[in-house]
Amino acid sequence: MSDNSNPTPEQLENLTFEEVLALLNETVSNLDQGNLSLDHATKLYEQGMILSEICLKRLNDAQLKISDIQEKHSKATENTLDNS
Repeated sequence: MSDNSNPTPEQLENLTFEEVLALLNETVSNLDQGNLSLDHATKLYEQGMILSEICLKRLNDAQLKISDIQEKHSKATENTLDNS
């Protein structure tokens, strides 16, 4: 996605974590070049913050899911050992 078009929230929701992260990296690279107008840089910064928030939310969701899986596995293991 080019830096001239901002994806809609619906478009972002349909992207994978890796795709959102790639967009974030592209946005950071564009900002790092330093040859942008203040207005364009501000818009890119805002887009980067939105992408960053999406990445963090997805990472937190994955962490919660992993914790739930570990907890269920731990309880299942305890029940198996208790019934032995």
